[in-house]
Amino acid sequence: MLAAAQAAESKADEGARPEDIRAAEAQWRRAQAAADLAQNTSARTQRLYQQGVIAGQKADEARTNAVASVEQAKAARAQYDLALAGARRQDKAAASGQVQQARGAVAEVEAAADETRVVAPTDGEVGKRLAQSGELVPQGFPVFVLTDTAHPWVTLNVREDQLHGLSRGKEIGGAIPALGNRRGRFRVVYTAPAGDFATWRATRQSSGFDIKSFEVRVVPVMPVEGLRPGMTVLFDWPA
Repeated sequence: MLAAAQAAESKADEGARPEDIRAAEAQWRRAQAAADLAQNTSARTQRLYQQGVIAGQKADEARTNAVASVEQAKAARAQYDLALAGARRQDKAAASGQVQQARGAVAEVEAAADETRVVAPTDGEVGKRLAQSGELVPQGFPVFVLTDTAHPWVTLNVREDQLHGLSRGKEIGGAIPALGNRRGRFRVVYTAPAGDFATWRATRQSSGFDIKSFEVRVVPVMPVEGLRPGMTVLFDWPA
């Protein structure tokens, strides 16, 4: 009995340290912020459900998540109140579990918030927008079409009987009408047969065999300021 009384007295005298109180307060405020975000998300999801944009299950999940986050915030606040009243070492051990649960709720909400931010995989210009704000799209669906303006190329379709001299690494000159016939040098970086639709069929006037077309891709040797997708380049021919 004496030992139990001494232990209870020791617990009463020990109290909570200031740093423990500050930590409990920080966890409560973090959980409260997560609950606020979850409630806002639930409200937006409910509006989308009423508009027939999403299934009822999604709205139920958001509402359940909001309720759980609110309860987590209440639990974190209770632990903070205990710390203010004189938290014990044993009480802190119990509060640790509540804190971990609150951290899990915060991490879940933050992960959901991160999914609303889209990061482009490379630099470029937005050529087309495939989804509008508020639309729900499946995972992996492209939202924007980016044009890589920093690495342009020009595609030529050349008959195989005119392909001589256009080997990989060959440089040819050309003028760009859209840029006031500005001239530039281009290097061959890719050559491959075009599809069968681009084959020149043999006729009585031809040499008697089908002439295939080749796709030849060239890139500017030096950057050409103002060169845009869709512009025409008039190359010196024969190369």
